Amino acid sequence: MKKMILLIIPLMIFITCEDKEKDVSPLVGTWNVTFIGEYENTDCTGEIDSSGWDFKLALGFEKSLTFNKDGSYEMNMTEFGSPTTETGTWEEKADGSLCLGMDDCMMFSMGTFGHSFTITDEVDAFCRDSNTFEETDHADSTS
Repeated sequence: MKKMILLIIPLMIFITCEDKEKDVSPLVGTWNVTFIGEYENTDCTGEIDSSGWDFKLALGFEKSLTFNKDGSYEMNMTEFGSPTTETGTWEEKADGSLCLGMDDCMMFSMGTFGHSFTITDEVDAFCRDSNTFEETDHADSTS
């Protein structure tokens, strides 16, 4: 009977430790932003334009995100040699979205082996007058 109890105790410890690791999101850790691009079509298809990203890199742009187990995050960014830090909360939703704060939710997918992830974020289109830089009414598509 003693031998059976001695075998059960280590098994229970192993199972308990294993369950805790399954609850940790693969996003937990520090990630470096390595690419930002825009699809050529509004339905997220076609070629990806990375000219904006290339320009930012030439100016020394860097960005990293640290996701903590407690649901907090820290985003560090350097742009034009000026570092900034943003903190907040994050949540991984069942529908496959990643939410930073309450309102900013984006679809994400983990890369092969969990070494990278991709975020797809849709941004509302807008038109800006090239002389005044004010947003224009874009309901009329005539030219």
